[in-house]
Amino acid sequence: MGTRKQHYLEKELYDEFRSNPEIFTFFKSNTLDGVWYWDLEKPENEWLSPRFWKLLGYDPEDKKHLASEWQHLINQDDLKVAVENFEKHCADPNHPYDQIVRYIHKNGSTVWVRCRGVAVRDANGKPIRMLGAHTDVTQLKQTEIRLQKRTEELEAANKKLRETLQGILPICMYCHKIRDDGGDWQQMESYISANSDADFSHSICPGCIESGLPESYESHPRSGLERS
Repeated sequence: MGTRKQHYLEKELYDEFRSNPEIFTFFKSNTLDGVWYWDLEKPENEWLSPRFWKLLGYDPEDKKHLASEWQHLINQDDLKVAVENFEKHCADPNHPYDQIVRYIHKNGSTVWVRCRGVAVRDANGKPIRMLGAHTDVTQLKQTEIRLQKRTEELEAANKKLRETLQGILPICMYCHKIRDDGGDWQQMESYISANSDADFSHSICPGCIESGLPESYESHPRSGLERS
């Protein structure tokens, strides 16, 4: 704890962890999506809590507590990143072992997991164990991907509109409809909405109200106005 003064409730909680196994059971079952403890001296031995396997759609009883059990389920590019961070963390405790990786669920879908850990070192500072936690961030990543896709779609639409507006738009001098690339005539609002992320709302400007509206416009189906 260093020189920091330990709050009595913090100390009490630490004592509970040491003496009451139910406290740790509650912790790993309700605050995380998996806990793991790795023997770095015998690196094939790694205990993973049942919750992790359930997250990936597997029956924990069918899985052995071996590192090889999960290594073929993780995205191999992400595994390389995790290994690099592990090596850097072992060499320097200040380098965080913290990354988001992709696993393949039993049903074939992708599960995004934040994987964090800390090395447990001997008296000489040599890493001998690794304690870690898994957190499911799949919904967060899926939302992020959807937003990124929507942003790209809007950017593409705006680019298309800018390119279109740089040329000459065929527009009817009477009704102001625009002829599209297919030769069809569209209302100006429809054309711009279809080629950009812009939407329209109709209203009457003060100048038109003061000048008086022609009866033919007030009865127009798009005006939304009626004479009293």
